[in-house]
Amino acid sequence: MSKPMPYRGKCKDNGELVYGWFLEKDGKSYIISDFETDCYDGENTDLYATVWNEVDPETVGQYIGRTDDNGVELYSGMRVKFTNLILGRFSDKEQWAEGTVFYDEKMSGYTIKQGDAGWNLQHSAVVALPDNPELLEGGQ
Repeated sequence: MSKPMPYRGKCKDNGELVYGWFLEKDGKSYIISDFETDCYDGENTDLYATVWNEVDPETVGQYIGRTDDNGVELYSGMRVKFTNLILGRFSDKEQWAEGTVFYDEKMSGYTIKQGDAGWNLQHSAVVALPDNPELLEGGQ
């Protein structure tokens, strides 16, 4: 298993998701997805960003340290469907709801926002939804 990248965002030029480290510079937002190192004196190493992807800052999300029930890495701002005991989990009346993963400062942790409600992420079964809802049309 590889180490998850701490951020993801959609490239401004083509809308593709990229993963890496987030940086804001000169009024622009970037995900840096590759680095090179140079050890110039045997002790000190310089780190150079080699792949800069300009991203839409509204699409940037931070990895929350958890995967969904299918092993997909979860990022803040990601759309998910979820269920829990309040929604009938483990019963024949189980219901699933949709929401967005976000950091709740009052709870000092990640929760699922659904309208004005916040649901505890740690006590929910969670499945990530596609970033492109049109992929769900036609039973795909």
